[in-house]
Amino acid sequence: MKSVTAAKGCELNTATRTYLHSCLDELIASHDLLADPQIVVGKNGNQFTVTIKGSLPRHGHCESHGDALSIHDAVNEAISRFDARLRKQEDRLHDHHHEGLKDLEAQALAAEEVE
Repeated sequence: MKSVTAAKGCELNTATRTYLHSCLDELIASHDLLADPQIVVGKNGNQFTVTIKGSLPRHGHCESHGDALSIHDAVNEAISRFDARLRKQEDRLHDHHHEGLKDLEAQALAAEEVE
């Protein structure tokens, strides 16, 4: 279940909440492993702080932060960091021994020998 939370001292209008939900939808659509993403928005002085958290089945959780003067810039920074971490985690799960490539090479050699 996705959620957007505003911390103390920070008000989120409807347009900002819609933007945050669309960012979460894009993350969910592009990463199958992501479960229960959350965005927490806070304000520290004149800077916005955005924290994105999500759980990964069998792999713990992932978290990233973004700080900027604009809430949209802070969200974009946090999203790009979170996306990079998720891609890195998914990359670790894939088979990098390229077993399928070895099969294709063997088939190509067999085809050359037949000719």
